[in-house]
Amino acid sequence: MKKGITLLCLCMLLIILGCRPKTTTLSFVGDILLSRGVASQIDAKGADYPFANVKQIFLKDSLTIGNLEGPLTEHDQGVYKNRHIVFKASQQLAKTLANNGLNLLSLANNHTMDYGYQGLQDTIKALKEHGLDMVGTRGQQSNLHTFVGENGMTFGFLGYTVFPPEGYIVSEKN
Repeated sequence: MKKGITLLCLCMLLIILGCRPKTTTLSFVGDILLSRGVASQIDAKGADYPFANVKQIFLKDSLTIGNLEGPLTEHDQGVYKNRHIVFKASQQLAKTLANNGLNLLSLANNHTMDYGYQGLQDTIKALKEHGLDMVGTRGQQSNLHTFVGENGMTFGFLGYTVFPPEGYIVSEKN
């Protein structure tokens, strides 16, 4: 009987002290397109509208990862391809992404370079300014992002694409 009471008291003490096992919750979303029809809805209903049904999930989890399908830029010179498939959104939406619980964005897709190098640089700057991490670019940015969860487990995220930037004119010289 004494052993049972001692064990019960020990368990209660561990619970009170917060020694319960920790969990890490990851949320993955697909393409986050903030232009075209989504941009119209944002204009009509506010920047948070696309995230209204998932914001609370993203804010409670340990890490939310998504694919940013297009640059965040005010640059107005898009690449040479059909205008209806050249995407961009305002750099101000980086704050919206952060406020709605996104943490890590992949830029490894066929629309990241829709506004050229300037669009990419604007995107990286906007994301960094709002504490968002990214994978899937070259140069100063790494293709690898690591995250250590609440339970001490390390997660690694890679971002690569097999698609070359679309809409660039290729000649024998370049």
